[in-house]
Amino acid sequence: MDKLSAYFIGDILMQNDDVFERARAIMLLRFCLMFTIVFFLPVITDIMLGYVKATVLHSIAFLVISFFPFAIKFQNNLDRSINLFFTISWFISFSVFMCLNSTSLHIIGVCWSVFFLVLGTLLLRGFARILFCCLLNWLPMLYVVINERINGALTWEWIEQKGAENPPLALMLIPISLLMYAVWTHTTTIQYAKQTINYQKKIIEEKNKDIIDSIRYARRIQNALLPSEKYIDKEMKRNKKD
Repeated sequence: MDKLSAYFIGDILMQNDDVFERARAIMLLRFCLMFTIVFFLPVITDIMLGYVKATVLHSIAFLVISFFPFAIKFQNNLDRSINLFFTISWFISFSVFMCLNSTSLHIIGVCWSVFFLVLGTLLLRGFARILFCCLLNWLPMLYVVINERINGALTWEWIEQKGAENPPLALMLIPISLLMYAVWTHTTTIQYAKQTINYQKKIIEEKNKDIIDSIRYARRIQNALLPSEKYIDKEMKRNKKD
């Protein structure tokens, strides 16, 4: 993992002195790699169930997520990379909703929305976090609810996968496992960041202590070499008498 971090986000880590920003970069890379591993499962499931359109869609999503670490490396900007990651994820999520459950809200889709809500809260910053968590993340679910109310008038026939309205509930384990991984990764990276801060503080305190000890030692030498104030006053009075 250290070699992958050095290759993909090494430049970003070198540019950021803030340990919490470095933690965000590590989290982003870990999620991209985790997505690459886990996202292969829906592709296998679609092939086994004979969902051609869903297979094509999930395969495209798998390839995009697989190459995203290279996008992080060449963009060399953490906030821009995170925003791009959530933009791509949003388009994939919306497309999957339109493909698999465009007329009925399924628990799997709800789990994915909750996962991206938590992930957006952890990784995004500022206005991007507000925009995604409060609006964009819920648009796919809103589309399904509205489409169900108007009897599928918003359904795109060319993307909808027939017969996939009730996918296997086992697929719900993917967003749930990713959600648990998100919380665990956030906890460990933040804990590592805090440990790094404490270690840096300890080093600074030790250096300050060494500097203070050096100053005190120099003063002792100075006091030992220079004449005392009483001696100086005595000599000045004697010179005046002379």
